[in-house]
Amino acid sequence: MAQPFSKPFPMNNLVFHALSFVLGLSIGVLIIASQLESFTLLLSQASSLVYTASPPIPPSPPPLLSMPHPQPLSSLSTNGGTSSDSSGAVSSEQDEPVMHNMSDGELLLRASRVARIYSSEGSFYVLDGRPASLGKKKAGPLCCVPMADAYLQQFVDESTMFNHVVLGNLLPTSLWGPLPHVVQTWLRIYVAGILLYFISGFLWCFYIYYLKHNVYIPKDAIPTNKAMLLQIGVGMKAWPVYCALPTFSEYLVESGWTRCYARVSEVGWPLYLLHVFLYLTVLEVGVYWMHRKMHEIKPLYKYVHAVHHIYNKQHTISPFAGLAIHPLDGILEATPHVITLFIVPTHFTTHLGLMLFESIWAMNIHDCIHGNLRAVMGAGYHTVHHITYRHNYGHYTILMDWMLGTLLDPVDGEGKKVM
Repeated sequence: MAQPFSKPFPMNNLVFHALSFVLGLSIGVLIIASQLESFTLLLSQASSLVYTASPPIPPSPPPLLSMPHPQPLSSLSTNGGTSSDSSGAVSSEQDEPVMHNMSDGELLLRASRVARIYSSEGSFYVLDGRPASLGKKKAGPLCCVPMADAYLQQFVDESTMFNHVVLGNLLPTSLWGPLPHVVQTWLRIYVAGILLYFISGFLWCFYIYYLKHNVYIPKDAIPTNKAMLLQIGVGMKAWPVYCALPTFSEYLVESGWTRCYARVSEVGWPLYLLHVFLYLTVLEVGVYWMHRKMHEIKPLYKYVHAVHHIYNKQHTISPFAGLAIHPLDGILEATPHVITLFIVPTHFTTHLGLMLFESIWAMNIHDCIHGNLRAVMGAGYHTVHHITYRHNYGHYTILMDWMLGTLLDPVDGEGKKVM
């Protein structure tokens, strides 16, 4: 049998990692450009507002630890297109900027349907002149939404922005515009994931199987086109269901159930980096045990995880096998991403980026090319896992396998015998 790791992948020619870096850089530039566009839009809206002498608008929300009490709308007198009905609720008759004559100099900013009220007591949102409920807290009929719900709107806005960036450039607005927000989010994840899967998968396979034919992988170990097409078919069947989990995670964040925060500036870079480290640590532990139990619990393996393990030899494993899984398998193994949101304070955009990176990582560890990075659970270690079924359960690193005795190195001792 040909030795899969007879020619280690040289570190000075990591084309795949270079492609991943370029992709990540492109996403980062896209996010920055979108934020600049949003800032420009905010400035243009602010310039058209009618306002009175009032305290400066707070540049950022007050800390969530000192939340103001909801302020009754009945105490506010209104002008410019709003009226009160018999129940005391405020309704809106037009979408023009509106000014409330408030004793403490409050300023109402109105853009389209959503308005934010700044005051000495805090910041509130009003939707169509009525109290809005944007999270799990419910506002009474005469109360504005407190800052907690206004803060959550930042997550909704960011998710909406990503929906527009992906769907707006790929699909006619008439197809996705009328859909509910959560359905738009699912569709964005589905479309973006498929594009990432096919573009990166085809580029990587073309490079290692054709441009570098018989260089990194022996000729008799290259998967057939038929095998790769079968893997793509399995992946496409699972993908619509798998996309439900990241959609659900965004819903949890937008509803205020998690410990996510919207901006790095809220905590500072040192604490942000600590949060990322803790996030990855909890994720590593969670994925290890989830993966291991899917092997040790026989019904779970037989009916779920075995779908992925039919690819148990090098000539049957390709980057496309990374997502060739049972739908429940993908959800279970990604569940630690969601659980971590309840444990570790997490930057929302970073969470989205790590969820997206899962697709790249899944394809990377199924290319059967050993990168000689001893601490990283790369393709070499994962190929051993596909052959032995009882080693190398880890996610990004070999740490958990090393501590719990399930590590098998692909180039040392028993690992060579397995291969």
